[in-house]
Amino acid sequence: MTCATAPDPTEASEYFFKYIDLVAPGDICDRLDTQREAVLALIEGISDERSQSRYAPDKWSLHNPFTVRALAWITVGHVAHHVKVVRERDLPLP
Repeated sequence: MTCATAPDPTEASEYFFKYIDLVAPGDICDRLDTQREAVLALIEGISDERSQSRYAPDKWSLHNPFTVRALAWITVGHVAHHVKVVRERDLPLP
């Protein structure tokens, strides 16, 4: 399987095709690049004033320099967790 093609029905549990089938046909790598560009444009459009706002006094803001790094690690951890869950669910134990 290349990055650009949808998985074959033998490559994933039938359960996951309810999500896989939601992805529009086309090159998934191009779609991911487009989403990355859209997210960067969204973030770049946030003003300095808006980046400092908090929804509560004790909550973080986008202006905090450690927040982006922390969110990146949280995201990676989240993805790693889901990969582990998928492996445990779909790969038979020896």
